[in-house]
Amino acid sequence: MPNVKRISRNNGMAGQLAYVATVEYPNEPDSVVTFVGSSYGGPVVMVTPNGTQTFVTDPERFGRLSPRWVRLFFGDCANMIGHHSDDLVTVHRGQDKPLTVCGRHAQEL
Repeated sequence: MPNVKRISRNNGMAGQLAYVATVEYPNEPDSVVTFVGSSYGGPVVMVTPNGTQTFVTDPERFGRLSPRWVRLFFGDCANMIGHHSDDLVTVHRGQDKPLTVCGRHAQEL
């Protein structure tokens, strides 16, 4: 089950914002995942530690992008681990250990 250890917010221009989450998965090192979106709603892009960018499918189901949104995203992911392994994606980060993310929430750019 993923554990969101820390979330910080970075403000951009014209309503753009990013939430940077430090996430711990069992038996994996902590990872930093960034979610970029708008304070006005709309698409959300997840940026993994190696820089891979993916659109989050149907981001509105968690409400507006916020710390609560990030926790709901990873909570929904936790419900999938061990139950829907085909929906999980492993992102390889060079020589680092890979990061497991929810594939059903992301569409590769």
